[in-house]
Amino acid sequence: MDLIRVVLAEDNVVLRMELARALSEGGAAVLGQAGDGAELLALCRSASPPPDVALIDIRMPVMNGVEAAKILREEMPGVKLLVLTTCDDPAYLRDLFSIGVDGYLLKGAEGGELMQAVVGVHGGSGILDKSLIRKVGALIPPETKDARLSETEEKAARLILDGKVNKEIAQELKISYQYTRQLVS
Repeated sequence: MDLIRVVLAEDNVVLRMELARALSEGGAAVLGQAGDGAELLALCRSASPPPDVALIDIRMPVMNGVEAAKILREEMPGVKLLVLTTCDDPAYLRDLFSIGVDGYLLKGAEGGELMQAVVGVHGGSGILDKSLIRKVGALIPPETKDARLSETEEKAARLILDGKVNKEIAQELKISYQYTRQLVS
């Protein structure tokens, strides 16, 4: 199996070095490190081939992670976007999920958890820090909450609450992975 090619953006130099070390020890190929979103974009644009996964902090100088994620999603839709931040603000969650990030973790994850998340998003599974499930649920507009879900949507919702990701939901419900992306986005 080829190494997962990762770039990471984190403005705290010590944490950035620690993340790079953990990813390398976990078996990822760290292509580069950035201190802000603009540096991240430059790294991604210069990599040939592009990285598999971009690990992105939200609050950074020059260009924040939300802006960088928007541009990356437009320019390089094949790059998986994994947010690693202290931010659990619903506004950031809404913005980033509307962009289509592939994962959202809160800082404090152990090195092994981080590498599992990188492998997961690289493999097509959505990753969401379990502590954020209620906050994400609160983002559903009230008029949608009263709407009747189909049987498949109800089953998918139960599986999401059980911590399942798109790939697992698709397998369990015997539906296509693409359809799960429509159900849970």
